[in-house]
Amino acid sequence: MVFIPQVGYIHPDEFFQTVEVVAGDEYGLDVRRTWEFDKAFPIRSMVIPFLGLKIPFGVLRFVSMYTRYFLGINLRGSYVMLVFPRLIMVALSFVNDWSLAQICKAYGLQSQFRLLTLASSYVMLVYSIRTFTNSIEMALCSLLLYIVSDCMIHSNTVIYQQEFLDEKYQKEKKLVEKVKLYKLRQSLPSHSLNRCVLMSTLCVAGVFNRPTFLLFGLPLVFHWLLRGLGTKKASLKDFNIRIFTFVLSGIPALLLFILGDSFYYGYLTMPEIEHLDVTINNFVVTPLNFVRYNINPNNTGAHGTHPFYLHLAINVPLLYNVLGVIALASFGVMMYRFASNEYTNLPRAQSFVGLMICAIFFPIVMLSFINHQEPRFLIPITLPLILLHAPKLKTGLCSSYPFKERTRMKE
Repeated sequence: MVFIPQVGYIHPDEFFQTVEVVAGDEYGLDVRRTWEFDKAFPIRSMVIPFLGLKIPFGVLRFVSMYTRYFLGINLRGSYVMLVFPRLIMVALSFVNDWSLAQICKAYGLQSQFRLLTLASSYVMLVYSIRTFTNSIEMALCSLLLYIVSDCMIHSNTVIYQQEFLDEKYQKEKKLVEKVKLYKLRQSLPSHSLNRCVLMSTLCVAGVFNRPTFLLFGLPLVFHWLLRGLGTKKASLKDFNIRIFTFVLSGIPALLLFILGDSFYYGYLTMPEIEHLDVTINNFVVTPLNFVRYNINPNNTGAHGTHPFYLHLAINVPLLYNVLGVIALASFGVMMYRFASNEYTNLPRAQSFVGLMICAIFFPIVMLSFINHQEPRFLIPITLPLILLHAPKLKTGLCSSYPFKERTRMKE
């Protein structure tokens, strides 16, 4: 599908938000720069396209000089310019497969059928191989979901071991055994701030790629912050420390993206830095401009106005077919149980199932408040949707729990 490209495209943003701009900069071409890259009010960050496309294009241009001279092969033709970026997106799409496999391995879930469902899905075959910022957003969300899932089970395991050793320590009367238990307790790994820097950096990159990443990442980060609360080993103090550390850890990446965009759009120049003539007006924060633009319904409505129910009623089934219908039906059953006060039949807020449900439906509901709704806006929910509901493609809406036992919790 990559090497034999079809005529036409899904949406012009496939080119105008990434390849068109980067190719114009790298090869000095006269390209159409859309309003999103207007230097007076830019709303798209160029850091990720620079790293993901401009550098590879530079390498391709360098190699092309030698292939054309020695082999007579021009690597700067229209075919290569179309296929080469898609090959990069194909490589990036494997982040989704890897994240899914790692989550299944950590929680003892059957991975083969889920991976098959993911690989054969419409989203992966059509959207993930194209140069949409939504496809990059999906890969970043999948990676963040894996990190949060792994941190959750790691924290649960460590807390369980801590409580077990503390209980044994309190009951033990021999001093020698108490010393052994104390040493075991001290040798347990830390878990509270596990992978904090990586998560913060990933979230900053996701927001600068597409500010809607906030809606997809918020429930994941919240579950990361919530780990262990309600036990004796984690308190509200740990929750606040995690928030503070998470924010601080994202500052270096935030500065990198702001500086990169400020230099690219000409707000900040080297002569101004040399003369120390730098003010707040020399910096541009593209996600902030994005929010300022899209918060106005008239602006989003200019691209097409849609009813609030479009995502739930049309776009989810359109993207995921039967799997989307199953997910909506399962969510409806859960809401019915909640309304009927059947709280014991609902998943725990800090559970794996609770994480997946929030990762699916929180962004859908929040994006439904925006009057411009396209199917590709929802593709980051692909991984949690498959993790939670793919087995039901075989078993249907069965009452039995479709997941295996969490083996790591017993180790």
